[in-house]
Amino acid sequence: MTSYPTIKEPDEPPPSYDSATSSQPSNSTRVRNGIPPAYRRSMEDEGRPLPSGWVRQYDPENHHQFFVDTTREPPRSIWHHPFDDVEYLSTLDPTERQKIQGSLRVPSNADLAAESSEDDREHHESTTQPLPQRPAPSNFARKMKDKLTGTTHEQRQEERRQRAIAEERMYERHRQVRQAMVNAMRTGQPQHVGKDGNGRDLYIEPPQSHYPSRPGHAYSPYTQGPYGNPNARFLRPAQPYGRPYGRGYGGGYGLPLAGGLMGGMMLGGMMGGMGGGFGGGDCVPTRISVLLFPTFEPLDVFGPLNCLQDLSTQHPLTLSIITASETLDAISTLSTTSPSPGFEMKILPTHTLSTAPAADVLLVPGGMGLFNSTNADAVRRMTEYISQVSKTEGLHSIISICNGASLLAAAGILDGKRATTNKKFWNQITTSTSDSIKWQPEARWVQDGNVWTSAGVSAGIDVTLAWIGNVFGEEVAKEIADGLEYRRRVYAERDEFAGVWGVV
Repeated sequence: MTSYPTIKEPDEPPPSYDSATSSQPSNSTRVRNGIPPAYRRSMEDEGRPLPSGWVRQYDPENHHQFFVDTTREPPRSIWHHPFDDVEYLSTLDPTERQKIQGSLRVPSNADLAAESSEDDREHHESTTQPLPQRPAPSNFARKMKDKLTGTTHEQRQEERRQRAIAEERMYERHRQVRQAMVNAMRTGQPQHVGKDGNGRDLYIEPPQSHYPSRPGHAYSPYTQGPYGNPNARFLRPAQPYGRPYGRGYGGGYGLPLAGGLMGGMMLGGMMGGMGGGFGGGDCVPTRISVLLFPTFEPLDVFGPLNCLQDLSTQHPLTLSIITASETLDAISTLSTTSPSPGFEMKILPTHTLSTAPAADVLLVPGGMGLFNSTNADAVRRMTEYISQVSKTEGLHSIISICNGASLLAAAGILDGKRATTNKKFWNQITTSTSDSIKWQPEARWVQDGNVWTSAGVSAGIDVTLAWIGNVFGEEVAKEIADGLEYRRRVYAERDEFAGVWGVV
């Protein structure tokens, strides 16, 4: 019987998923369609079939997948896929081993079409070392590819463009789903990630979730997904994290990238399965709109916008300031009953309600103006607008700050949902809304589906950073908070001001 050396448990845990996959190993191929090779292999591995007796597992501590041979005693865990594992391959007969290794090296027609030959390539991809000038190419390779694939050069160009779009979206979704898994484990709450093919809200559940059922579809990667095993959980590999990239192909039209996590969640389709939950098919929200009215609360607006402005230096965003007025006059923070009429801040809107552009994210701040009867018409118009926007297919998120939640409640989009609001005016707000709203008196902020609500004023910063962490990653949110020198509240269910104002 073959004996294997004992491997000592390392003193240091493996690196995080992002840090491990961000650096390319020396034998990696070039970045293709914006996906670093290590990320691509991780995505491919989630959808690759496993030999009999092998299972996938997910390490909740370090956020890596690993593979376990359950036929061994004790079970053997490795970071890389068994088809890339020399020890496993050595147990196969030569014919079977050659079949597996050959399948990873033979390109399909779609793979051939996706690869630019020197004759096909109008623009060479950038490399770390400049290439010498090449002589003008012949048409031999292009004609050979025409014959092999049954397509023309122009058709392959269009297929490559479509494949690049599909894979870029899959890459972004892969990272967002992984981040949702992290957030679900950190908060213990299901994380909304979009809609399935039937239009139902789709949630990632935390491990060992006992969360109350909700409308939509809850998906647990740990029990029913690629990392599920109904009978046991296994120890992660003892050796430090590492995975060879290998020399395989993508399987034609990027299909392996559509499997694994996202394939298991029954998303509607490869291109648009997350439409509605992710901006009508676009993975990352970019169009931000803020709804304003006279006597808005300054920090409700400028706190979140400061966070989003810092985000805009890393990710492209657009901003629309929408006024509840019928004109584009400056909107003031001044109250008509203020004893200091010379102290006010104003902001110039970019649109009225009737000219407002489509939004991926709608911010609804609060302020004393919502309690002012002179703003009754503006409140009515804003309520109608919020109701209309909430039904827009491309809407990613609605975020209310402070008593802005009262507008969401009046629009009916909080019905049956969990929500929170300003604690100082808690009774005034919550007793005048629908009984179906599940108000959370101790929460700093609440996420229910694509609707986010926060407690009063400064909580708008916390909910915005939480939203950024949910969509763009916790590292981005932390970097923004540190740049603002802001000590954020990271526990959604704890708001100290609930005690200050006697709500609990």
